[in-house]
Amino acid sequence: MGLVRSTDAGAHWTRVSGSGTGLPAGAVDDLTEDIQNSSRLYLTSSGVGVFRSDDLGSHWLNISRNDLGDTGLNNNILNFSTAAKVRVAQDGRAFVGIVGTPNHDGSAFVSYVGFSSDGGAHWTAMDAPFLEARGKPFFHFSLSVDRSNSIVRRSYARARAVQSLGC
Repeated sequence: MGLVRSTDAGAHWTRVSGSGTGLPAGAVDDLTEDIQNSSRLYLTSSGVGVFRSDDLGSHWLNISRNDLGDTGLNNNILNFSTAAKVRVAQDGRAFVGIVGTPNHDGSAFVSYVGFSSDGGAHWTAMDAPFLEARGKPFFHFSLSVDRSNSIVRRSYARARAVQSLGC
């Protein structure tokens, strides 16, 4: 499992994860591009981190490490995540949503939502919606950003609930 990359329209593929690029081996939850910078990609991997590449995936930097502390992005994605999504708004802000670990009855909830306006150097946590969701292997969780005004929309398919937060 992991990320592979092609630079010739898919004729040949190169493993990126675990190959000295800064991206560890392991599963990828989500991958998206920054619409303001077509060379910039963001990737989430629950239990591992949030990563940014500024060269279309050749090299990666763990940007979740820039938000430390008990309630920070790094602690949430390393210790309490079963799934994580990333989206980029029109203004370049990167948003991350994390589905936490299930509780005693198997229910899981969106436990963290935050954004960065500077490529992941600093993170601002938003109020987590406490919306029921599912991580792996079912992944009943989506995160979308209104590209015109950076409103975050999170939904859980089973409950058909949608919640919006302005920031």
